[in-house]
Amino acid sequence: MKILVPVIVGAIIGYFTNWLAIKMLFRPHHEKRIMNIKIPFTPGLIPKERERIAKSIGETVGNYLLSPETIVEALANKRTDREIKLWLEDKLNKLKENQQSMKGILDNLLGENYDRFIKKAKENLKNIIISHIRSQQFKTLISKAIEDKVNSFDTEEIYGLVDEKLRGSLIELSKSSELKNGIIRHLDSKLNEFAQDERMLSQLIPEELLAAINQYIDENGNEIGYSIRTSFKDPEIQRKIKDSISELISQNMSKLIIAFISPELISDKVFHMIEKYIDSEDANKNIVMLVKASIDKLLESKASEVVPRLMETIGHGSLARISDVLINYISDEKNYDIMLQLIQDKLKASELNNKENIINYLNTNIDIILNSTKLEESIFNFTQIIVEQFLNKPISSMAEKINKDMITNIYNIARTIFEEFAIHELPHIIELFNISKIVEDKVNSFDVDFTEELILDIANKELKAITWLGALLGGVLGILTPLIQMLY
Repeated sequence: MKILVPVIVGAIIGYFTNWLAIKMLFRPHHEKRIMNIKIPFTPGLIPKERERIAKSIGETVGNYLLSPETIVEALANKRTDREIKLWLEDKLNKLKENQQSMKGILDNLLGENYDRFIKKAKENLKNIIISHIRSQQFKTLISKAIEDKVNSFDTEEIYGLVDEKLRGSLIELSKSSELKNGIIRHLDSKLNEFAQDERMLSQLIPEELLAAINQYIDENGNEIGYSIRTSFKDPEIQRKIKDSISELISQNMSKLIIAFISPELISDKVFHMIEKYIDSEDANKNIVMLVKASIDKLLESKASEVVPRLMETIGHGSLARISDVLINYISDEKNYDIMLQLIQDKLKASELNNKENIINYLNTNIDIILNSTKLEESIFNFTQIIVEQFLNKPISSMAEKINKDMITNIYNIARTIFEEFAIHELPHIIELFNISKIVEDKVNSFDVDFTEELILDIANKELKAITWLGALLGGVLGILTPLIQMLY
């Protein structure tokens, strides 16, 4: 009994003192006074030092538990990588089995706002595209591409294509009735215009052409003489010349002479003399002089005097024949080659200017096209089609093209971007949050009862162990007291 009582008393005292000490950590919640005298140890330790404790907890969490380095390290470890990859693969597999269209998903998600959202999305997509293609950077790229392409052209190949196309067009044109009718109309129009002109022919015909005509006559006198001699062999021409001579004789000779010598006989004699003269060797020079003199005299005449008589003489049928002559001349293969060679030489002589003109023309028209409302309408129609196609496609059709390699590539790209972000930007963002202050403010906002309950729930077993440890120590001290008394 002498030993048992001290053990029980010591255990009770030890248990009670530890229980009381734990309670005094939280209670009382507020300061207590008697007769305006403060009772010691009020309020409890935690309520009294709550602000200091909250600040200490906040600094511990912010500086050690949730520091920027700790968060970056937690997000960048291999386990996180593996979990994210598995999550992506799982989501992809579910998407591959999903037959619902994007339209259905958005319709369920947005409800009555769906139509407005899609309309806005189409408009924004159109504006993004238009803004991009109308930017100076895009125009510069297009202009540079055009310039590079034009400068890289194989000019010889282009000349060959131009030659081929023009040759085909000339052949086709020369065979068309439109060309003949066009020439006739042009000749008729010009003749009517000249018929009203009071200027001399020499003033209307370019000097270069007159010089060329004189040069041609000088260089081709023999051919001209031959042509005239050949013409004299034509029976119809012979008849007309003889008739003209007979008429001239009849008008200028007396009737007495005509009674003895007929005008026809005289005209035959005169014609044979002219024919004999033309066939002589010396006639060519005189013919050339005669032709030149005739041309000079004709050039001194007014167009209004000559052209009406010419039109009356040649008639509409002669215009058609002239048109045929011009077309036959153009249609000659040699003349084709000459015309095409002249065109090609002209193109080669101005090659640099032509390229520059092509570039300027294309750039000007591209700028007009890019700023046209027609382009806006076309792009809007295009975005309408693209968006509708996208909305009506099943999710599975879009997801089935994505395989594990693509997931890995996408993840690696995203991971690289995130690591750059985590290393350079995330620490600053975390510092902006000021985790220490957030934790401190949160702890200070807790009610004391809630704080007590929270700590007791977390450390219930440990606090009970401390309480019973006090009872054990009290019991041990209760045994030691009678033992010491027995020894002494």
